[in-house]
Amino acid sequence: MSDENLEALESVYRSVENFTNDFHENVAGKEKGNFVSSALSAHVVLSMAAYGARGTTAEGMKKALHLPAKDTDAYQGFQNFIDTFNNVQQVILKLANKIYTNSVIPVKDEYLKLTETYFRSQSESIDVSKPVEAAKIINQWCVEKTNGKITEILEAGDITPVLALVLLNAVYFKGNWKHKFDEKHTENKPFHVDKNTVIEVPTMHIKKKYYYKTVDELNAQCVKLPYENEDLEMEIIVPNEVDGLAFIEKNLGKLKNSGNNGYYKHEIDLALPKFKIKTTLNLESHLKELGMDEMFTTMANFGFISDRSLSVSKVIQKTFIEVNEEGCEAAAVTGMRLMKRSLAPPPITLQVDRPFHYRIVNKGNIFFSGRVANPSVNQ
Repeated sequence: MSDENLEALESVYRSVENFTNDFHENVAGKEKGNFVSSALSAHVVLSMAAYGARGTTAEGMKKALHLPAKDTDAYQGFQNFIDTFNNVQQVILKLANKIYTNSVIPVKDEYLKLTETYFRSQSESIDVSKPVEAAKIINQWCVEKTNGKITEILEAGDITPVLALVLLNAVYFKGNWKHKFDEKHTENKPFHVDKNTVIEVPTMHIKKKYYYKTVDELNAQCVKLPYENEDLEMEIIVPNEVDGLAFIEKNLGKLKNSGNNGYYKHEIDLALPKFKIKTTLNLESHLKELGMDEMFTTMANFGFISDRSLSVSKVIQKTFIEVNEEGCEAAAVTGMRLMKRSLAPPPITLQVDRPFHYRIVNKGNIFFSGRVANPSVNQ
């Protein structure tokens, strides 16, 4: 990869990283209990829309998404980002984009060409006069791109005559741990849901050398569990206090996403609960608070997408994650609907027995993040 292309790629990495911290903090402040999200998925589909916007709509979206100053850098960066993402070895890691258009509301060829070239997106026309069939087509794409983990992103009622286009992004990941947990060592152990509530949950156990650090500013411990491709890892951030997770989620920037940043390898005696989580997020309120409010209003300007007046009616994300002895499987689909207006030291014991934050990271880039408040829920 040339120096110019590498610089463009790194500019998109920084964009995703900055948006991820903003996104997770906002979502975590509103969601109760367990959740999983993919700021990456949201970032890609919103960026596709941002490059179809004009005027103050584009300015607000680009600022909130932390997009590179030069559009040409961003275009090349996204192309390199998606191509790199889809060529990660030893795990299943895929990112796919799709645009569904309304055949009676023309979308500019220049926009479709831009998204096809730089976002590797495909486009397909749907007949909005047949909402059940149209929804089935869209949802089948989600099934195919997430190995069946996300089965529905839109309902038939979402398909109306004024629907202009649907922008979709799917992220799917499945990987085995480099060091698998032995099922024989999985047993029920206490988990402190809060200071007054303790439950028994299936908890995995392993003793291995992992990258570990303490973060005094967050009063927390962090450990990285590598997958077979060691560029990918699950980062677990555990508060020292049972009720310490809320503070961590408000200060995620202090973790510094890129590199090892204070991590050192140490033998860890680790107990980690198994968990499975599905989450549906209506992102409208989150995106408005992050500065993307105009795109939902009559002031929206998506002039590069269509000569018709368009605004965003809905942005939905559905996400799934499962963590067990073998490894981890995760999937996310974000759908955006645009409408015509209307030392040989002793091992460290780390008992993950209280609400914790987790994220799946590839060379500092966060693909999925979330919270486990109660492992017994959604299992």
